Amino acid sequence: MAPLVRDFLSTIAFLITLSLVHDTQTAILVGIGVGLTEFAWEFARHRKIGLMQGASLFLVITLGGASLITRDPRFVMIKPSIGYAAIGMVMLKRGWQTDYIPQIARDLVPKGRFIFWGYAWAALMLACAVANLILAATVDIRTWAYILLVGGIGTKAVLFLAEFVSVRLEAGRTARRRP
Repeated sequence: MAPLVRDFLSTIAFLITLSLVHDTQTAILVGIGVGLTEFAWEFARHRKIGLMQGASLFLVITLGGASLITRDPRFVMIKPSIGYAAIGMVMLKRGWQTDYIPQIARDLVPKGRFIFWGYAWAALMLACAVANLILAATVDIRTWAYILLVGGIGTKAVLFLAEFVSVRLEAGRTARRRP
């Protein structure tokens, strides 16, 4: 979870700031500041900047900058759709979850199950991209931020729990059947 938080830290900072101070301009500046600080910190430690981390910072700066210039928060509101769509497209790669699954689960659960869950994740991310575009076009930024924080995290938590429980139960059944 830490790499994911790190990749989207500037976006998370933006959403939290917006929900606390209810000022889009301040939230954008905080998001940009957090992104630049994080980038400088990683650079100073001679650590590689990840693709998603760099893309997130780029989007925060460009879409945040466009929002500051035009005073139209919709530029910032569409950013998650870009991220969701990009991640969803990557998740369409057959078997992408294999590298993330512990060896014991790979031994006890058929590979096809992880392929199914990988496609389920891709579908969720692509659906979130579309849903976010609809929200960006129809609601104000405060409502959008609340829905993104609660619904965005909630949908992923529900799918994670569904996969975890399903895989855990199947692994347990397989282990009990083995001598």
